[in-house]
Amino acid sequence: MSLHKKYIQKLFNTYYISLCKRSYLYVNDHDKAKDIVQEVFVKLLEKKRVDHILNIKSYLYKAVINDSIKQLEKQRKLKPFNPELASQNFVEDSVEKRTIQNEINVQLLSELDLLPKKCKEVFIACVLEGLSYKDAAENFDVSVNTIKTQIKKAYKILRKTVSPQQYYFFTLLKK
Repeated sequence: MSLHKKYIQKLFNTYYISLCKRSYLYVNDHDKAKDIVQEVFVKLLEKKRVDHILNIKSYLYKAVINDSIKQLEKQRKLKPFNPELASQNFVEDSVEKRTIQNEINVQLLSELDLLPKKCKEVFIACVLEGLSYKDAAENFDVSVNTIKTQIKKAYKILRKTVSPQQYYFFTLLKK
């Protein structure tokens, strides 16, 4: 085994568990966290040299955090918003809590009716259905800047009309 591989193996043995814990804070899945950390070490192994990295511990933590965030973004892009799934994720199976969640969904959807027609269509396409700005611009036959302007306008209106909790819910969907 080369010195490079031995060094990476030592780093792996030293930091693996704490890096997995850090990744788990972001992805909330033990298996994904382990995969992310292992991928970071594989990338490190593929590098011919690592002696130019001044603080290897900081480098590893930053790489794991960045890859964890990328994983979350990838998941968000793959899963468009589905109110039924959101209900399942955020609410336990009790009838009372499901009823409350349904009322909240109805309120949120009724708040969207306050938006101008095009603004509402763009907001639903981009925020609730997960369409990219570029794709939405093509679908609506407008520029990407127009899409961005419509989204900003929607958030501005919603900020004034919905409760802080509902507004926070919409901003979470965007991220």
